[in-house]
Amino acid sequence: MLDCNSLHHFAEKYDIPDEKLVFPESSKQLVETIASFGAVAAIRLHASIVSYSLGVPSVNLNWNEKVPYFYDNIGYGDRIVPIDENSAENMAKKVLDALSDGEYLLDEEYLMSLYCFLYDALVDIFSLKKGEKYSFQTVCEKLASFGKDSYDYISDYTVKIKRGAHFYFKLFKEDRKKSSRIKALNAEKESLEKELVENEKILASKLKEVNALLEKEKENSAYLSRQADKYKEKYNEAYAQAQEYKESLERVKNMPLIGAFVKDKKESGKK
Repeated sequence: MLDCNSLHHFAEKYDIPDEKLVFPESSKQLVETIASFGAVAAIRLHASIVSYSLGVPSVNLNWNEKVPYFYDNIGYGDRIVPIDENSAENMAKKVLDALSDGEYLLDEEYLMSLYCFLYDALVDIFSLKKGEKYSFQTVCEKLASFGKDSYDYISDYTVKIKRGAHFYFKLFKEDRKKSSRIKALNAEKESLEKELVENEKILASKLKEVNALLEKEKENSAYLSRQADKYKEKYNEAYAQAQEYKESLERVKNMPLIGAFVKDKKESGKK
């Protein structure tokens, strides 16, 4: 069972025909509808509470902490489906298990604790004089008689309620669209964040490679510089030796007297 707006949305999304849908217009019709069921799979807790009071087996999607709190208190904590495990198969299995367990065994003590809590709260809020509390049987009888006699005013407000519900449903659908858009944007954001992280990793790796290449290039440059200095030194030494040799040759060429003296000495020796 869904609330009316969720049911409208569900029916539109999955193209469910009108004859398979029930939209109770009052609490009485809601109770009568649930009473006609063999079991109930609910999202809203109200449906589970009514089911429990009627003895109709029910299971509930756990979307809020109040859901397990209620089911634990009535002794059927295993009849909830965690929202992250929600599926048609899981819900159907829970319903079948509930049906096999049979009708609820009403806990009179628990029900009376609710009555006493509400009684004390109302007395305290409205500063009423405390009287003697009803017995469980009397509470049941009083509630039953109230249910039979208090719904004549419903038809007078049906049109107004429908108008309000229609307007609310319009807002509900707009909110759904915005929620879907937000969900899509969050998914896109997460995807971009993951992509950014991956790109940062890639960039860091590339920077590491570039730094390693720069270090290697730096080492090679230093090595080449040292080699160039060595070759320059050798070149300077060779150039200096060549200059000395050249100067020696020039000095030899510029010594004609010595050459003539040697020649004359050789000729005189022959005589």
